[in-house]
Amino acid sequence: MSDHLQMASSEIGIVFLITLVAIVPGAMVGSVATKKTNPNTSLKICLCLFIVFTIGGAFALAGPELAYMAYVWAIFWGLSIG
Repeated sequence: MSDHLQMASSEIGIVFLITLVAIVPGAMVGSVATKKTNPNTSLKICLCLFIVFTIGGAFALAGPELAYMAYVWAIFWGLSIG
């Protein structure tokens, strides 16, 4: 993030903080998915979503002018990790 998006260390810290906060609702969604399926299927869904969000973020965060979008993608990453 610091090289490609030219974000300061405090901005990167905020991105990770947003990710950690978004893990909580992601865990709630994950528990619902686990109850409807099984834990292995729920884990596979979460990992696939994380991959999709990471690839999408790589294309969406094309340069420093779009660095603010890292905060949005942090929410998606947190939800998929949870």
